[in-house]
Amino acid sequence: MANEENRDYLNLRSEKDLSSIIGNELLLFSDKVIKINRYSLSQERNIIVTNKAIYNLKKMCNYNNY
Repeated sequence: MANEENRDYLNLRSEKDLSSIIGNELLLFSDKVIKINRYSLSQERNIIVTNKAIYNLKKMCNYNNY
């Protein structure tokens, strides 16, 4: 269990609103990533990996002031 917590780099496990995004799925990984679009511009995204899906989110204003 401690290993799984170390992969939650956005500290989303403590967020109550996370269940509205992932439901009852198990959070495996979360972190910021930089996406390079087709115009070579960078865009910040937050990625969440669960046991059932991968979520690509734009900046999450409600989570940890990101």
